[in-house]
Amino acid sequence: MERKWLRRLLILALAVLVVGACCYWSGFWWYVPPLAQMWANHLDRVQGKAELLVPAQWRPGRVRLSPDGRKMVIEWRRRGQEEVVVWDLVTGEQHPLDLDVSSLRWLNSEQFIVFDASNGYYLVNAPDLSVTPVDVFPREEYKRPGGFEVIEPWLREAERVYDLDIFVIGRTLVVLDEKFQYVFYLHAPSLGLTDEKMAALVAEIPHADVPKFGWGVPTLTNERVYSPDGQFYTARVGADGEARVVIYTRDGKLVAEAYKGGWGPSIRGWAHDSSGVYFQMIISGSSAVMLVPYGPLFKLSPLSEEEARQVVILRVVKWVSVGLVLAGVGYIIVRRRRAGEERVELAQAGCLVYR
Repeated sequence: MERKWLRRLLILALAVLVVGACCYWSGFWWYVPPLAQMWANHLDRVQGKAELLVPAQWRPGRVRLSPDGRKMVIEWRRRGQEEVVVWDLVTGEQHPLDLDVSSLRWLNSEQFIVFDASNGYYLVNAPDLSVTPVDVFPREEYKRPGGFEVIEPWLREAERVYDLDIFVIGRTLVVLDEKFQYVFYLHAPSLGLTDEKMAALVAEIPHADVPKFGWGVPTLTNERVYSPDGQFYTARVGADGEARVVIYTRDGKLVAEAYKGGWGPSIRGWAHDSSGVYFQMIISGSSAVMLVPYGPLFKLSPLSEEEARQVVILRVVKWVSVGLVLAGVGYIIVRRRRAGEERVELAQAGCLVYR
């Protein structure tokens, strides 16, 4: 009876493995969302510590990290609702933003500008989520040769000027002041200028450049981005499908990496305390993206000395446990074999006595 039960269990396990392997190699499991999502949340290789912050099930989309790494604006679909959330990464608080966000750029560590396709521009103050409409400066005021001279005094007198380069259309300047808050579109040909001349004129005005892809984001393969405290740097190394996100010490020692075959990491930036790097995993290939439209968000961190010791201890405990289990199984097998041999010997001896 016992052997028959074990045989059935082995056949069932073998059948499950065969069906699973067929689904995997054929790609059929891509069409089963729970399986595809579980696979998306799994990393093939991790050195250091990788924490899953936003699972594939939430369909995380656009991620924008603040310049200081303390806050993040992220889009996701949770509980059947599309949400844009301002996430305080220090306290863990999450607050929905009630705007239809078409484009978004952080201006500084506390403010970001949003373009709402239906209602225009808004300035959002991240600490209290207050929203202020921002007007577009009337282009007819300066849309003529020499028109830059009309707006130049405005730009020079403003308290803060942010150059977004290209935001929604054309070169965009955001001007913030107690008296006025405007978005300027600088279309060089309309002003009778070349792009080079326009760039030179903007360069003469005190302003802050706003990176297109965010702060602390490698835009090239092997480009180094250093942590806020300067002790580490991160980079994206390798080609698409084989790319890894890595963290090195300033001296060049590898302390953390994450890899997933057929996927590529999109690094979003450093945490405020240099504890790790935020990144999304995106599957390679346009066809694959259609089938697996998931970009789970992770945080990769080096291990602390205590965590590294715990990893070593757990590894030793694991191998010792495996050894003990194998020894125990071997002992049971040997005992059973010996018991069987003893029963056979006794049976033979009994037969001899009976005769």
